[in-house]
Amino acid sequence: MKKLLLAIALFSTIAVQAQDTTIQATFNWSQKTYFLFPKHVTIYNNKTNEILESKSIRIVFDDLPFEQIDGAVCYASRGKAYFFSGDQYIRVDMLFSRMDPGYPKPINEWGEILKTPDTKIEATFNWDEKTYFLSSNQVTIYDNKTNEVLERKPLTTVFRDLPFGQIDGAICYASKGKAYFFSGDQYIRVDMLSHKMDKGYPRPISEWGDVLKATTNAIKKVESLKKGIQFFEGSWEETLALSKKTGKPIFVNIYTSGFHVCRRIALNVFTDEKVADFYNKNFINVRIGDSAEDISTERHREFCKTHSWEYFPTRMYINGNNEELEVSDGCTSVYGLIYMGKKVLKKMK
Repeated sequence: MKKLLLAIALFSTIAVQAQDTTIQATFNWSQKTYFLFPKHVTIYNNKTNEILESKSIRIVFDDLPFEQIDGAVCYASRGKAYFFSGDQYIRVDMLFSRMDPGYPKPINEWGEILKTPDTKIEATFNWDEKTYFLSSNQVTIYDNKTNEVLERKPLTTVFRDLPFGQIDGAICYASKGKAYFFSGDQYIRVDMLSHKMDKGYPRPISEWGDVLKATTNAIKKVESLKKGIQFFEGSWEETLALSKKTGKPIFVNIYTSGFHVCRRIALNVFTDEKVADFYNKNFINVRIGDSAEDISTERHREFCKTHSWEYFPTRMYINGNNEELEVSDGCTSVYGLIYMGKKVLKKMK
């Protein structure tokens, strides 16, 4: 039985890792190709044919409202990328990697590019002032000038020698007249004038500089970062009692998940090994959020009886007598957080 459970656990881990290394969407911007995975973005330099970096998708696009991206396309002249998920889409300003105000919006604003409600976009790309929406059985071609659907055809009618049953992502380099379709660990190159696959394809995606390997390494890095600051989940009364018992001051992170600065601190600062070691050793760490679930907790209600704040994020340092030792707000860095922590420890002596 124990061997069976271990085998199931191993299979589950492999299955999750396989999902994490499946391309969700691809697009071009500023002479780079963006490979979007469930948790990561791998950025490829089109000039040098090298991988520039692989980062958490929540770091690159920190206000992304979707867990799943079905397709993405970027209009370089506008500096805007469009991400599609289910029956919704968003527009992203690529200069700031931020979602524009007013999004998400319903995908039917694109002129019913989805033939039926259960039709799922698999990939999107631009070519000849048109946007191609690919699904498992059809291609919908959208006119970028008139903002209308030009035609909808069976996928195998447009791309007759397509070797894949599933397309994970697609990009087109207009100057070359070539589109690239990705599926699993393979890709093909398609001549857009003839809509035929070039000779010598499919080929292994590893020719793109180990895009999948870079993403796997990024996944491992983020998994290791889960060992960041450990937050105590007890009541506020229990927190104060633990502070008195151990002699450790309390570090309170007051945040809102809707603000990108709060998320960046959580992803980039709290997960830093030096910060985590320092705060886990010297402080009792607590989070106070603003979600409906957080506000309904006894800890939140008790904390707010004696403490208040004006801005997100705010960081409070409190002793076991419920007295505030230091308060700071706004963005911070690894150095700044450790510096403030050391300052508080000196006051405790």
